[in-house]
Amino acid sequence: MRNLLLMALLVTGLSACAQSGGSNLEVTQVSQMIADNEDIVLIDVRTPEEFMQGHLDGAKLINFYDANFQEEVKKLDTAKKYVVYCRSGGRSAKSVSAMKKLGFSEVYNMSGGVLAWQGAQQKLVK
Repeated sequence: MRNLLLMALLVTGLSACAQSGGSNLEVTQVSQMIADNEDIVLIDVRTPEEFMQGHLDGAKLINFYDANFQEEVKKLDTAKKYVVYCRSGGRSAKSVSAMKKLGFSEVYNMSGGVLAWQGAQQKLVK
């Protein structure tokens, strides 16, 4: 019975990863990418007010709630690698999904957003 339960959990977990397209990165992975000077573009999809309270260094603000969100995203180079984040991961996950539908191939959601970033003792800039 225990093995059956473990197998069910494993299958469910793999299914969830497949559905997300493996597009989530942990804070430690994003931090390492930045430290390694990887050629990534950081996209903050929070509101301007949230952004001014603190954001990842070098991040570009594209407010998820703006009526012109899609148009702003369409201006980006689809060939670049993007890491998208928000407060806790909800808006950024939706943004990543929208970006993939627009033809972006290397776009990742930073799991847990700014809350996870700060929880990992990472710095924000104002």
